[in-house]
Amino acid sequence: MGYRNGATHLDQRFAHDRARAVFSFVLCGAVLIGLLSALFGVTSLALTGLIPWAQYPGLLATWWTGDSVGILILTPWLLALTQKEKKLKFSAETALFTVALMIATLFSLGLFGTLIGPAGMIALLPLIMWAVFRFNASIVFGSVVFICMAAILATIQPTLLFAPSARNMALIELQLFLAVLALTTQVLFAVVREHELVDQALRLANEQLDRQVHARTAKLEASQARMRTLIDHLDAGVVVHAPDTAILLANPAAGRLLGVTEQVMRGRHADDGVWRFINEDGSQLHQSDYPVMRIIESKAPLHNQVLGAISPGHTDPHWLMANGSPLYDAKGALLEIVISFLEITELKHAEQRLLHLAHHDTLTGVPNRMQLNVQLEQAIERAKRQQSHLALIFVDLDRFKSVNDRLGHQAGDALLKQVATRLKTPLRGQDTVARISGDEFVVLLEDLASAEDAGMVAEKLLACLGEAMTIADESLLVSASLGISLYPRDGTDADTLLRNADLAMYSAKEDGRNTYRFFQAEFAKIALENARIYEALGKAIQNDAFDLVYQPQLELTSSALIGVEALLRWRDPELGDIPPERIIEIAERNGLINAIGDWVLRRACHQARQWLDCQIEFGRIAVNLSGQQLRANDFDAHLSAILTATGCPASCLELEITESFVMHQMELAIEQLERVRTLDVTLAVDNFGTGYSSLSYLKQLPVNKIKIDRSFIECIHQGYNDKAIAASIIALGHALEKIVVAVGVETAAQAAFLWRQGCDQVQGFLYGSPEPPQQLEKRLQKSAAETF
Repeated sequence: MGYRNGATHLDQRFAHDRARAVFSFVLCGAVLIGLLSALFGVTSLALTGLIPWAQYPGLLATWWTGDSVGILILTPWLLALTQKEKKLKFSAETALFTVALMIATLFSLGLFGTLIGPAGMIALLPLIMWAVFRFNASIVFGSVVFICMAAILATIQPTLLFAPSARNMALIELQLFLAVLALTTQVLFAVVREHELVDQALRLANEQLDRQVHARTAKLEASQARMRTLIDHLDAGVVVHAPDTAILLANPAAGRLLGVTEQVMRGRHADDGVWRFINEDGSQLHQSDYPVMRIIESKAPLHNQVLGAISPGHTDPHWLMANGSPLYDAKGALLEIVISFLEITELKHAEQRLLHLAHHDTLTGVPNRMQLNVQLEQAIERAKRQQSHLALIFVDLDRFKSVNDRLGHQAGDALLKQVATRLKTPLRGQDTVARISGDEFVVLLEDLASAEDAGMVAEKLLACLGEAMTIADESLLVSASLGISLYPRDGTDADTLLRNADLAMYSAKEDGRNTYRFFQAEFAKIALENARIYEALGKAIQNDAFDLVYQPQLELTSSALIGVEALLRWRDPELGDIPPERIIEIAERNGLINAIGDWVLRRACHQARQWLDCQIEFGRIAVNLSGQQLRANDFDAHLSAILTATGCPASCLELEITESFVMHQMELAIEQLERVRTLDVTLAVDNFGTGYSSLSYLKQLPVNKIKIDRSFIECIHQGYNDKAIAASIIALGHALEKIVVAVGVETAAQAAFLWRQGCDQVQGFLYGSPEPPQQLEKRLQKSAAETF
């Protein structure tokens, strides 16, 4: 039991380091302990005289090798008995090994002949090694012990393997052989055992990994199923592309929008040509501008790209707004590109209808002032390239007001329609007729050979207009005054040409009407007047000679006051009252607008602070902002400084910018307005409908309100088209999630129509005229107790 307990202790101590266990066992057990035991025993025998000293070395070697062999054989056998696996497993291989072992043993005992020296024992080594790898520890070590006992018995018998005279030396050789044999067996067993443990650990690890993979796969499949169900039920189209643009997945909405089923789309690339994309202007969308190509090229998400998709076999596009993002793995490699398509066809059609209505005169159907400006700028660019001439003919009907006063507005409208038709009669297809206001028209003539050509056309226009017109069963004779400006002689930009043609038209009126005049240098008196106004403006800025009046803004449904708009007024001691439009025009042209705008902004903020201190509820003060002010890079910091200096809360201030400035400088406007919005100031687009806004740009504008231009409100009573414009603007504003304000409301009929269309806020003489702050304060104080 001592050997076995010691063997168990060794096995437990070195269970995790087999190589160290074998080395320690051989060195300490077989070498040191065996040597000490032999020295002690042989020395004791020699000292007591039981053996002569001459036999001391041989007996020491015999004793030492005997103990070493015993330790090397017996200890592994005891270790094997301590293992949990104690039951022998018998099989055909076990029986074969047992038979082979018995035959080898009988040969070693000499029962079937004498073997030649130790060769017979060595021949058993492959069999033992084979057993190590095929059987359990009990069979292996049992076999080793059995072989050793048989060999020792054969050595002791004088008639068998070894002669008596050579018994001691043979015994030493046998013991050394058995020691090597046992040591080899132990090492091989350790290796095999280690392999078994590793295999078992790997098997358990693989089983656990398989279970984890199965569980995660099941979760992933369930998640993918839920995601696919969600994607399939989305109204927006979803398409997933591989890095090479091949389509991996598409939901039913994408198939409906693109006109191709998912089965047809799957595996196709972006440039396969099954569908066709177009730009907002109707031109073919280049493949490099496809949503997936833009994402791959920029390596960044895509936001709000508007494009049209034309399905196979169709001509009308589905208008879409595309958004998308690239997906990367942990190493940064592109995995997929996910793109969503939101259908905006109805919104786009509404925008196109609105654009058409906004660019054309609803009464006559000809281009309006806005469209004329666009076409005139394009014509100037063409004339520059071709080094050709063009002319503007400003047409103003003579005494048109008398027709309205005598026959009514319907007769006046009918007259304007006939005038527009007659003005087209003598013109070429490339020429343009536009109505820019009431009874004012402009004719654009391109590619003229000389000034005389413009004069000839003017004479033809006067002749066409001079023929009698039947209006309201009455024959009318109509005349007009025409002013002509020429490019490049009288101006190289649209504003200058229009202004000079207008001046020439006034000269024609002064010369008796029903004639035409070319712009002449003597019209400089108008410029002189502008110069006088400019000089007076500079003094007014220095002397703080301006005034502000305030016009109420109301919530339409409740008639509650929600704010006031600050309006500039100036009365010069010599020039008298100067219209605000003239002030702004001259100030912008001569670089004074920033100073005037700064004065207005500071005065309005001071007024707001005063009303707050007096506990007068006024909502917000709206201040018009010029494009030149907004162009300043530090405008947001400047505005913040004004608010701080005046003590006006940002929430009490509203800034209005014109649509024309926003549309001409969209990127700058968006950037600056984003910075201003961080101050918590309300932002509004003024004169909405007079520019040529793009839906995709309007959606990006960081504004809270859009204000319908007063020209659209004035025309509401004139017919269906006028109402359609106002209604379309209100619908578009609500689609963009903006508050819609109607400006210039003067009649109850206008207010009723706006209320039916869902307009949010109103401003106009129907609700109050612009008043100085002292007069308005009384109304504001009164409104605190009753509806404004």
